[in-house]
Amino acid sequence: MTRRKSLALAGVTVWFVAGTLAPSEVTLRAQAGTTRTVYISAVDAKGAFVTNLAAGDVTVAENGQVREVTGLAPATESCHVAVLVDDGGDGLMQGPVAELLNAAAGRALFSVSMLNPQSIRLNDYTASLDTLQGSVSKLRQRGRVERDTAVLADAVSWTARDMLRRKLSRPVIVIMTNGGDSAEREIANGILNDLSASGASLHLVHVVSVELGQVFIDGPTQSGGSSSVTTSTGGFSKAMTAIAMTLANQYKLTYVLPAGVRPSERLKVTTTRPQVKIVAPTRISSRVP
Repeated sequence: MTRRKSLALAGVTVWFVAGTLAPSEVTLRAQAGTTRTVYISAVDAKGAFVTNLAAGDVTVAENGQVREVTGLAPATESCHVAVLVDDGGDGLMQGPVAELLNAAAGRALFSVSMLNPQSIRLNDYTASLDTLQGSVSKLRQRGRVERDTAVLADAVSWTARDMLRRKLSRPVIVIMTNGGDSAEREIANGILNDLSASGASLHLVHVVSVELGQVFIDGPTQSGGSSSVTTSTGGFSKAMTAIAMTLANQYKLTYVLPAGVRPSERLKVTTTRPQVKIVAPTRISSRVP
């Protein structure tokens, strides 16, 4: 019998079992054009995940032009999740980080970084629970850390560029902050470009009172991620579980550009299914690998 471990700091362990990716049918037209891939999820009016969408249920438009959908199936590739912790040294995000690692165990490889005040990567992407346990243990109370609110946005840029360079599967950036960011607009535009180029989804969880700059206002929507506000450590934990559930219920969507058509950054994915909302990137890279 195989024994599975979980991180000791989380009260509840949730294991997700990946589905089987059905092979997509590629038409002759798709072979002649350029195939692109994005990851999406779908929720109903009650916020429950919709898990039975078919390719015929969705419409994809780039720059307002409808494109041919060639495949829609459960996403089974491992996620590469970069967790960025900006806790000001109070150590209160230790438990929520463990909650995320437990909830997405078996589906993802994680890197964990903390701001102290500069961003320090505690471990590279791994599924090793021993390694992750060691990183979580370092997120303890460390005394007050002097903040530079531009550092967190810079960490997003570095992480996104690193993901692009390494061509990681299903890249995800999760940010937990009680400090916010204040990147200048010109710098923020460059960071959003990095995020788009990487293909990573940005999930932000922050406390109510923090200042958010353009990266954290636009990044979650543009990348198909999420943004949550909380007032407590328990709220952070709840948000981590929700992010893990999103990753467990994503679809891999493929569509094709006709031969000779240049890709666009503007993307809109909709569905004909009533009372179903699609969560998808609204901005993607105009470059095709």
